[in-house]
Amino acid sequence: MRAGAAQLYAGADASALVQMAAPSSDAATIPANDRYRVLIVVPLAQKTTVLRSEREGASKRGGEDADAEERRVEAQEERVRRACHTFEKNASEAVVYLINHDIIGPTADMVAGFLHRCTALNRRQTGSFLGAGIVGENLHHNPTADEVEQEKAFHQLAWTTFVDRCNIVAVPIDEALRSILLYFRLPSNRRSAGILLELAALQWFTKNREHGPTPGVFVPESQDIAVKLAFTVMMLNSEVHNPMVRSSDAHDAVYHAFVHKFRASVVDDPALAAKRKGNVLRKRDQPRVVTVMEVPADVLRAIYDRILANRLVTCSDTYATAPEFDVDWVRSPDIAATPLSDEQVSQDVEDIYCDPGFRDGILFNASSDRLPAKYSVDPTAWVRVTVRIPEPDSNFALAVRVVGASSDAPADAVTILPASRLQFHAANSACFVIRPRHVGHFTFHFVPEGSRARYYHPIPPRTIVVEGAFMRHVVQLSWKRPDPHVSHGRHLFGLDSPTSKSRWVHALDTALRASAGASAKDVMRRAERAAQALASLSPAEQSKSDVASIGTVGRSSADQGLTPLQLLGSLSPE
Repeated sequence: MRAGAAQLYAGADASALVQMAAPSSDAATIPANDRYRVLIVVPLAQKTTVLRSEREGASKRGGEDADAEERRVEAQEERVRRACHTFEKNASEAVVYLINHDIIGPTADMVAGFLHRCTALNRRQTGSFLGAGIVGENLHHNPTADEVEQEKAFHQLAWTTFVDRCNIVAVPIDEALRSILLYFRLPSNRRSAGILLELAALQWFTKNREHGPTPGVFVPESQDIAVKLAFTVMMLNSEVHNPMVRSSDAHDAVYHAFVHKFRASVVDDPALAAKRKGNVLRKRDQPRVVTVMEVPADVLRAIYDRILANRLVTCSDTYATAPEFDVDWVRSPDIAATPLSDEQVSQDVEDIYCDPGFRDGILFNASSDRLPAKYSVDPTAWVRVTVRIPEPDSNFALAVRVVGASSDAPADAVTILPASRLQFHAANSACFVIRPRHVGHFTFHFVPEGSRARYYHPIPPRTIVVEGAFMRHVVQLSWKRPDPHVSHGRHLFGLDSPTSKSRWVHALDTALRASAGASAKDVMRRAERAAQALASLSPAEQSKSDVASIGTVGRSSADQGLTPLQLLGSLSPE
C-alpha cells in the first residue's frame, strides 16, 4: 500500500476539502505533524486493483479487437431487424427472441428501453403488447394465479418505466399525455387502455411531486384527482375536436361541462379556508356546505385552450421517417464552426468524456443515443447536434427542453444555442449546440410539434451529467472487496492538469508493479487493518457497517484526523 501526503483546509463555503500533494510512499518526505481526514483506503496491489488513465466507458479499440467488435454489432443488429419483423405479428415472441440472444436483459427496464427507443417497431403492436401484459393476457394457456400476477407486475413496471422516458416532468398533465401518445397507440381493449392511462397519470403525479414545484405546472394534492384529470383531458380532447362541435356556443358548453366535473360539494372547514384561495361557492340554503374546485379554474382554462389550439394525437401505426442525429465537436459554441478532426477528438474528447452509448452496443435508433453521457461545465470542445429529416416540412418542428433533476436547478443551467426550437420549413436539417453553465443531472427532451408530428418517430430523451472542470483529467482505481457478495469498489481522482495526471499515473502504476509478489490475502488483510485503524479514530463511526465489513472504506469524524505516518504504519507489510 502507498499513501500520499495531504493537508486539510476549509474552503470559502466552509466545507472540508482535501488537498493532495505529490504522491509519495517515503515516510521521510511527509511532515510528521500533518493531519488530514482519510475518506477511503484503496489497496494498491496488482492482484486486487486495476488502474485506468481513461474514463470508464471510453473506448479506443483498434486492430483485430475493433474488427471483431464491428462484426459482433452487425450480427446483433441483424437480429434486431428480425425481431422487429416478428414484432409485427407477435410482440411477445419478438421480446423473448431478443432476451434469448442477449440483446436486451430479462428486466422490465430493458424491455421498456427497447420499446421506447427502437424506431422500427409498430406502435399499435407496442400498445397491444403492454396492454395485454398488464392484464395478464400474454401468457400461455392455463397459467397459474402466481404466473398471472408476476406477468401483471412485470408489465406494470415496464409501462411505468416507459412513461418515465417520456416528457412528463415539469410539464402540465395534458402536455405529458401528448408526449406519451406519440410513442404508442392505446390498445383497443378498454380495460387495458384504462389501466395504462391510470398508471401514466399516477407516474406523472409521483415524478412531479418528487421534482418539486414548477412555475405554470399544477400538480393536484391527491392521486385520485390526477387520475380523474387525465381521463377528463382525454374526453375533452375528443369532444372539443368533434366535427359536430363547431359553433362558439357548442365550444362554450364543452368548456363549462369540463369545468363542472371538478366541482365538489364539501362541508365547510375553517381550517382549510385559507388553502382554497377563493375557489369556493357557498350554498345559501346550506351555510356549512361549500362547492370547492378540485382544480383551479385558471388551470382548467389553460388546459382547454392548449387542447383547442393543438389536438392530442396518437402516433401513426408506422412512421414515415425517424429524424437522424449527426453529432460532432466544435471549438466554440457556434453552429457554423469547423468540426474537430478525428485525431483532435481522440486527443481532446475521448479521454475526458464517456463515449456515446452506440459505440459499445446496438444502435436501436439514429437519434439521442449519439449524445455523450457526460459533459464538462467548462468544456474543451462543444457538442453540436444536427437533426435531419428527408425533406423540408413546414408542419413539423422540434422543441428541445432541458429538465434538471430537481426544481432547484437554475433555469439557465444548460443553454441550447442559437434557439431551443428547431424548424424545418426552409431546409431538411437544423443544428444546435449544447452550452452547460451549471453542474448536475439534466434530461434533454425533444418534443415534436406541428400537425405532422405524429408521422415522425419521437426522439428518445437523453440524460447528461454536467461535471465540474476538475473532472477533465481523471485517474480511476477499481478494486475487489473482501466480501464476495459486495460489488467492486471504484474511485475517481480529479486532477488539475495533464502533468499532474501523468505524475499520479506513474506513481500509482509503480506502486502496483512493486506489489506483484504480494498475495491477495495479505493485501486485503492489510486493507482491513487500515480500515479498522481509521474506524477506531471515531467511536461514532464504528457502528457503521460499511466501515467494519467492507474493509476498504474508512471514514473519520470532522473533528479528528490521521497523520500520514499513522496511515503508512497501518498499511505497511508485516
